[in-house]
Amino acid sequence: MFYCPKYVFTLSISGAIDPSLLLEQIEAYISTVKEEAFSRKDILERVEKWLNVREEEAWLEDYNKVLSYQNNLYEKIFFPHLLLIAVSA
Repeated sequence: MFYCPKYVFTLSISGAIDPSLLLEQIEAYISTVKEEAFSRKDILERVEKWLNVREEEAWLEDYNKVLSYQNNLYEKIFFPHLLLIAVSA
């Protein structure tokens, strides 16, 4: 619903449109627009939360890869060294 202000003003002064009815329509339109804006804001907040969760999951996966690499390195290098020390003792 879109009204040209000059056209609406002319119609309301001439009595062709009831001003109270026009006001009700404008208020209903404003209410609809507000609901749509809140809905969009809610959707954007949910998308932002989802992106943050994905970023955190990616970070955790990378961290686990590094941790796994470090554990493998420990097992391949330090554990045999400790085994040799234990055997030679």
